[in-house]
Amino acid sequence: EAEEGFSLTRIIEMSKEIADSAGNISVDLFTSYLDQYVSLMKTLGKLVELGFSDVSSKAKIIRDNRDSLAEAGTTVNTIEELMENEIFLGLKNVNGSNNKSFGFDKKSKYYKHNGTCRNVERMLRFLLFIKKVMENLDSKREDSLRVCFQDAYNKELAPYHNFFIKAAVKGILFLAPNRKDFFKGITESMGEMSEEDQYALMKELCQSTEATTIYLTSYMKEKD
Repeated sequence: EAEEGFSLTRIIEMSKEIADSAGNISVDLFTSYLDQYVSLMKTLGKLVELGFSDVSSKAKIIRDNRDSLAEAGTTVNTIEELMENEIFLGLKNVNGSNNKSFGFDKKSKYYKHNGTCRNVERMLRFLLFIKKVMENLDSKREDSLRVCFQDAYNKELAPYHNFFIKAAVKGILFLAPNRKDFFKGITESMGEMSEEDQYALMKELCQSTEATTIYLTSYMKEKD
């Protein structure tokens, strides 16, 4: 059963809104969008949810960075403004643990700053993973949900993880529900729906997610 708070219709709307607002992506919209994906993961079971719990923490870090600037008297409304501010301050690559190597020692107020740029970069990887899952669900209809997720993980996230994380994810995905139950869980609030209608919704979400990933990939490369 879908976790309360998750709405397939809403996440599609959010995805389209983000794609349409490229260059001016609201912090609240982007982080709420990530939170919706966390709710989606909850439909796959507690262990799968735990395996992707860092998405919630990264969304919170981005919001907290925006709020910290507001408390200091700087109003920032978009993801791009947040990242531009960090780039200007030399914080593009800091993650809260490597800051000293970028010149921010213990005397600096940025010594423990966990950067928005680094977290958006990681969330871009997550969105590429989600996009690949949706593509797999449509193009590999005979494959199990676990196989679709594992293939997407191997292509989009595994290259950035160590052996232990890879092994843990593999074990967690073995507990994923079957494909039919997954679709039922995420669409049951929308009433009776044919299989083709379910796949059509997945394609719709995939297309808008792809537009966002293309934009963010281009933006991040431009700032390198």
